[in-house]
Amino acid sequence: MNKKSVFILITAIIVVSFSHVFAEGATGSTMTIRDPFSPFLSGGSGPVGSASVDGIQAQPLQKFPAQSYELIGVVSSKKRSIGMIRTPEGANFFLYKGDELGADNFKVTEISGLKLVLEGADGQEMTKRVQNMVTKNEE
Repeated sequence: MNKKSVFILITAIIVVSFSHVFAEGATGSTMTIRDPFSPFLSGGSGPVGSASVDGIQAQPLQKFPAQSYELIGVVSSKKRSIGMIRTPEGANFFLYKGDELGADNFKVTEISGLKLVLEGADGQEMTKRVQNMVTKNEE
């Protein structure tokens, strides 16, 4: 892949990853943007299955068990690899080696090829592979 192709691929991934931000706020032809000065976390109860600590809703990458997140892509370079993960709620995020994932506190130990390796606090290892739907064109 040449530099232009990689740039286009990364740009497309970023646009898709953040498209939900604009889609969630859209009502008809007007768009509502979240107030940057309002608190990000609320003290209310979160969605069913979400974790909370001291009544504060957990961050999106710590809300659900690690098993419930879907690996949707891996971007690799000579310096490092980045995993792209989708939450059960449909939001997309980037993960780096050392990041934590899931309410069960798994840590990213490896990102390579088309997989993400996680390790739990108890030493349990979990591997997530990129999940893409393959279809045949019957023309």
